[in-house]
Amino acid sequence: MATRPVPAAEPHGTIAEFLGGLPSGRLIVHGFLALVILGVISAGGFRRPTDSLEGLIGTDPANLPMQTRLLLGPRVSLIEARDSLLRPTLSTTLNASSAPVAPPAEILTYTVQANDTAWDIGARFNVGMYSILWSNGLDEEDVVRPGQELRIPPVPGVAHQVRANDTLDTIAQRYRAEPASIVDFNGLKPGEPLVIDKWIIIPGGELPISVRPDPPRAPTSPARPAAAPARPAAPAPQPAKPAPAPSPPQIATGRLQWPTRGSITTYYSGWHPGIDIAAPFGTPIGASDAGRIVYAGWDRQGYGNRIIVNHGNGITTTYNHLSAFLAQVGQYVAKGQVIARMGSTGNSTGPHLHFEILRNGSYMNPLGALN
Repeated sequence: MATRPVPAAEPHGTIAEFLGGLPSGRLIVHGFLALVILGVISAGGFRRPTDSLEGLIGTDPANLPMQTRLLLGPRVSLIEARDSLLRPTLSTTLNASSAPVAPPAEILTYTVQANDTAWDIGARFNVGMYSILWSNGLDEEDVVRPGQELRIPPVPGVAHQVRANDTLDTIAQRYRAEPASIVDFNGLKPGEPLVIDKWIIIPGGELPISVRPDPPRAPTSPARPAAAPARPAAPAPQPAKPAPAPSPPQIATGRLQWPTRGSITTYYSGWHPGIDIAAPFGTPIGASDAGRIVYAGWDRQGYGNRIIVNHGNGITTTYNHLSAFLAQVGQYVAKGQVIARMGSTGNSTGPHLHFEILRNGSYMNPLGALN
């Protein structure tokens, strides 16, 4: 009886193929491969890139493809950037010849209105009182009148009309400014001659502040003594004493003292050009230094009753929101002399003194100047 040959068993595939044929086998294979890749990355990549690979890649590591960075791992920092493959940096600096030159700011003309003062106008245009005075040839005691036209510089400083024999150096020296700032602000060219009668701006320029002296007063002659009587029945009348001569103005010491006592409620800042000192209504307020009162009256910009004292050395102090004036315009006051009383006039929410210090027309922090 013939036996039937048994067919040979077919060879089985690999384990991966076998597992892949199972429903959950693919998940096992993918998970195994993911573990292998993560292990290689944490170990630092497969191998350090060769010089040929650096030559081929040769770019900024931040611009490498994601696959390459995964393969290299931490060693991606070893790739040197090649200048020929980097994107050139765009320059943002314009050449002086190609940069547009901005036209210089112009001088404004303002017609004085009723109740205007040089202080009000300087504050309105944010250039300060002294910029108005210097640009129009005015002194501290000059009064601006309605209808008068004033030159207003665009920035704190001086508007100057070029005269014969004026040079850039002499103008800068007169106003204590830098020649380069005058050239830049007015769009001048170095070495260019100045045009006579042309108005130019001296930014930050200043002049020494001087107070016009009072005219001399005629001396008062004493009254003639009466003739002696024939009989000395009564004592002869004594001659009348001459009127006392006005005391000469005291010279400022340059060391400012506190104008009053109280609590500081608001400090100096960019939006608050002074300090607020709060105290009871009617508290005496004294002059911080010897000087002359150049303004005493109502201010329409919110300061209320205000006094301005010029100390003759470039320093001016202002006292605001007052309830009463104890001195008048033109009067010389001594250091510490009571000139007003504390109040709450103008834009004020309670009795306090708003105190300001200006040096050549520019605000300064009182806390850095008061003793």
